This record gives sequence, structure tokens and C-alpha cells, in this order.
Amino acid sequence: MSKYYGESEKMLGKVFNTANNLQDGAIIFLDEIDSLATTRDNDMHEATRRMLSVLLRQIDGFEQENRVVVIAATNRKEDLDPALISRFDSSITFDLPDQQTREEITAQYARHLTPNELAAVAAASEGMSGRDLRDICQQAERRWASKVIRNHGRNPMGHELPPPEEYLECVKKRRAALLVKPPEQGRRAMPGRGRWPPSVVV
Repeated sequence: MSKYYGESEKMLGKVFNTANNLQDGAIIFLDEIDSLATTRDNDMHEATRRMLSVLLRQIDGFEQENRVVVIAATNRKEDLDPALISRFDSSITFDLPDQQTREEITAQYARHLTPNELAAVAAASEGMSGRDLRDICQQAERRWASKVIRNHGRNPMGHELPPPEEYLECVKKRRAALLVKPPEQGRRAMPGRGRWPPSVVV
């Protein structure tokens, strides 16, 4: 994006023209596509309207033999312009991770936890995303490091690394910050107000 009139559209056009001229093909990935391709209405800023117009023309202008693939990601598909959505061949929805996936994600950041401890953290974090789990693990490590420093380098409770209680406490704080409903017996917790819907690639 540029503050100068017409520069943003020109730069966007250059990206597509460069991809079109590559002999080996290219993949153009547009993250947060809703920031420049929202539904056209009277409140849309003129610059955004021009950017959307360029984007629609460029996608239409690709020829199949050029082997250029355009992928766009958004958390707010409902805000996208219908004309843009119609130019994509497929739409893929990525749901929030299930229990097993949450265990696997947590294991990537907290390798010292036992399978039972990972299962406990995963159960407590129902309704949260992979990014939430990453942030929870990082926050638990920071909290534990702070306790070690305040304890003059001696590990509290004899633990070298954060115990599962630290992760569970961080899950509780994250849940309160995100306004995600806690897991209920026999019911799948769903995101509450303030949570983004699952990511969508169109």
C-alpha cells in the first residue's frame, strides 16, 4: 500500500505481471484478503475500491498455460466481495483443532510433558486455535522463568521445566481473555464473542 494516488494499484499489478511472465509458473498467496477485497458498498474507501478492481481484472487475465496459482486466506469470508469469491475454483475451511490435534500441537512446544499431561492441557483448551496453544505454551515458559529468577535461580518445586499446572493456568487466563466458553460435559465448546471464525482459504 502507498500513500500516493495510484501507486498501490500499480504495485499490485506488478506482482501479477511478474508472475505471469515467469516461465516456471508461480504461486501468489494473498493473506488477510479481506483487508483489500471487502464487499463493495457506499462506505468503501476509493483506494480500496480501486485495489479490488485491479485484483479482479488481474485474476481474470491469467491464462492457464502460464501455470499461475492464486491462493487467498481470510478469517472473514462473509466480508469478501462476491465477485472475488466467484473467481476462485475452490474454498477450503480449516476448523479448530480437535482433542488429538491439540495434544500434538502442545507436544511441539512442551516436549517434556507426559501423554497424560498433554491430554489434560488439550482437554482444558477445547475451542482454541493452534495459535492460542502456541501462545499458552510460551506464556507458561515465561511465567516459569520469572518464578525461577525470583527464586534466585532455584527451580520452584524442584522442576527444571514448567509443570503442567503452569500450562493449565495459562489456558484459564487465555480463555478469559478470548471469551471462549469453557468445555462442558458432553458438549463441544464453541468460540464465544470476540473469537475469529476458522480460517478460510478461497
